[in-house]
Amino acid sequence: MPYKVRSESLILKILRILNKRMKLTGDEHWYYLNQEKGFQGEVQFDKLTEKLKRSCHILNDLQLESSKSSFQLDSSLIFQETYSLFEFIGFNQDLSSIPLIEDESLLRPYQFCPLARVH
Repeated sequence: MPYKVRSESLILKILRILNKRMKLTGDEHWYYLNQEKGFQGEVQFDKLTEKLKRSCHILNDLQLESSKSSFQLDSSLIFQETYSLFEFIGFNQDLSSIPLIEDESLLRPYQFCPLARVH
């Protein structure tokens, strides 16, 4: 169960409003579409992690800072001996048919989004 329910970012909310009210430039529209795709990937991933049978901690939208730079981790899964990070940038793959693997790993055959794995 996630510690924090996922919600749309402020940037995505603003871009949705602007997209309805005006014509975005090519770069702005591309950025908006990538924000939408990324959020949809996160939502699909959340639905997938709801099916996990093993005990783990799920951290969504974790904001961190390093060397005066701020960044966000979309999803972090912490099992007893494994920590996995997941990032969804312009994501456009359907996750609904991907089976979960229950040996303290998730989506092992699908290396499309794990950034790091620490044992």
